[in-house]
Amino acid sequence: MWYGGDYNPEQWNPETIDEDIRLMKQMHVNCATVGVFAWPKLEPEDGVFQFEWMDQVLDRLYQEHIDVILATPTTAMPYWLEHKYPDIMHVDIEGRRVQGGSREKICPNSRVYRKYSARIAGELAKRYGHHPAVKLWHINNEYHFYCYCPACAEEFRNWLQKKYKDIDAVNTAWNTAFWGHTYTSFSQILPPSYLTDIKRNQLAGRDVACFQGQYIDYMRFMSSSVRSCIENEKREIRKYSSLPVTNNFSDLVKTYDYWEISKAIDVISWDNYPTFHTPMYKPAFIHDLMRSMKSQPFLMMEQNPGNISWEDYGPIKRPGEVADICWQSTAHGADSNLFFQWRQSRGGVEKFHGAMIPHSGRLDTRMGNELIQLGEQFERLGSTVEGAMPDARAAILFDWENWWALEGSAIHNCHLKYYDQILKYYRAFYEMGIPVDVVCESTCMDKQYDLIAAPCFYMCSHEFSEKVKDYVNAGGTFLTTFLSGITDRTDNVILGGYPGAFRDVLGLWVEEIDGMYPDMRNSIVLKDGSQYDCGEVCDLIRLETAKAIGLYGKDFYRNTPCVTVNTYGDGHAYYIGTSPEHGFIKKLLSDICRDLQLTQYDLPENVEIAFRIKNGKNYTFLMNHNNESVNINLDHSYHDIISGARMYGLISMQPRQCMILENLIPAD
Repeated sequence: MWYGGDYNPEQWNPETIDEDIRLMKQMHVNCATVGVFAWPKLEPEDGVFQFEWMDQVLDRLYQEHIDVILATPTTAMPYWLEHKYPDIMHVDIEGRRVQGGSREKICPNSRVYRKYSARIAGELAKRYGHHPAVKLWHINNEYHFYCYCPACAEEFRNWLQKKYKDIDAVNTAWNTAFWGHTYTSFSQILPPSYLTDIKRNQLAGRDVACFQGQYIDYMRFMSSSVRSCIENEKREIRKYSSLPVTNNFSDLVKTYDYWEISKAIDVISWDNYPTFHTPMYKPAFIHDLMRSMKSQPFLMMEQNPGNISWEDYGPIKRPGEVADICWQSTAHGADSNLFFQWRQSRGGVEKFHGAMIPHSGRLDTRMGNELIQLGEQFERLGSTVEGAMPDARAAILFDWENWWALEGSAIHNCHLKYYDQILKYYRAFYEMGIPVDVVCESTCMDKQYDLIAAPCFYMCSHEFSEKVKDYVNAGGTFLTTFLSGITDRTDNVILGGYPGAFRDVLGLWVEEIDGMYPDMRNSIVLKDGSQYDCGEVCDLIRLETAKAIGLYGKDFYRNTPCVTVNTYGDGHAYYIGTSPEHGFIKKLLSDICRDLQLTQYDLPENVEIAFRIKNGKNYTFLMNHNNESVNINLDHSYHDIISGARMYGLISMQPRQCMILENLIPAD
């Protein structure tokens, strides 16, 4: 289990390395990420490389048995490169060519950038590809920019020609007959921007495209461009090194399709920066997504042990909070817990961003002691759970292209957020302690899940709808919601009645969609008379073969269906035609999971349970996310790996405590 963080010795005098090593050993650090922002130090002039300082750093870390994740420094260019080739910088959505002073300002389709980024990656691999300290390559850092420059426009047109072959196919896919926007040549096509067809929706705080097909294709193209950037550097690395490569995803951003980018890397990693008010189920969801992308453990590349500098408010981490965050990532499949950064910077925008070593340079502090204790615990854990995975029998679909399409369209409610809808359903699984894989259209049938949930699966291919039919017909349980199956993968409406792609398997069609103002609410009424709040969107549903589970309680469509189930072959398909309150979602999923014999857990509020299985042993993580103690009743005696204690019967968990219990649930 790796424990450590980003080490940036280029920010400091060479003499600090001795002190850094001393403190790393005291803190039980066994891994350091080196070189992320070191391009100007490694190549101070065009073609002039200075590696001697890096030699010293890597050699010293190796001597102290500290593994190195070596980064290609291509996220932030040296000024000499920008000044020599100003077209290397990206053009923003308003048509402005940006300049230096920050990072992530590079055009991903710049041939100059591709040339120089590949060269520095190759030079590093040539020199350090077989260095005994280096265990993993870290390509670039947190891609999150877009570009609308002439080079990207030209590459976009080339990309479209490869995909569609002729301009008529483009016009059909984008439905350009609308508003008379038919193209007669690929040369007429421009990236969608504020200068072309992107409109700002100030009320919703997001952009809306006039031609969604074009907008989605540009998002696809940009994701492909980033993937190509990684592959460009990886090819050079592979000439000298066979070590795996990663790129750290920046939290969960709408900008790029992680599923697409993940194809270019060997190990998934991401940066977790929950804010003070972030509910614990949100990072848990992203952990599960990262683990699911390659069906293997992931790396937690960055976290923060103190203030987060880019937030408007910067509360410090409360006692036990850092350990709590780290243990949760471990519980969901992380094989590392690394921080940004090792030593707090003296200047720059992140000088007050928390670090393992604060400005005081001391460890005899509250947080210093917590980090030392956490390092001791990870050292004690060793490789016990490395490589371990959960056995998830339920899955939830999360699709970037649907994210783009749903929020890039002028839909029925401008405040509707795709990610929020996904989290509503994930939260219910999380609170019941049911392991979940996060899948996409191309991976959701890779494993025989008992239950697949696809909230707001708005854009759907014919191939996938047929797979869903086959899955349910064979005995699977499928759940989807309003605004699902509405359009094809070019975001053109599937005619014949909503929810087009899923109409047969759901056994219903939607006559109208009521997009509601924030002050408009309705209710779901069940057969036992219980009621639950709902709103945002309400479908007016006409049943065909489906049966109503819940009815609307208000408005002119009172007593009409809003929640349904359809028997299809040997399986069942559920439809929720509105956005319900949390209590209803949890009740419905609990009932479904009970029928499917998926084990649920009744735990105190904010106590989480998660599982990892390895070599026939089941490791159960119990995490108390509360700031006060809670009591939990265990059914027999267990061994807590962290404390070494035996646990039995009614136990008390301290605030922010984690236990790793062996064989709570025997592995099959």
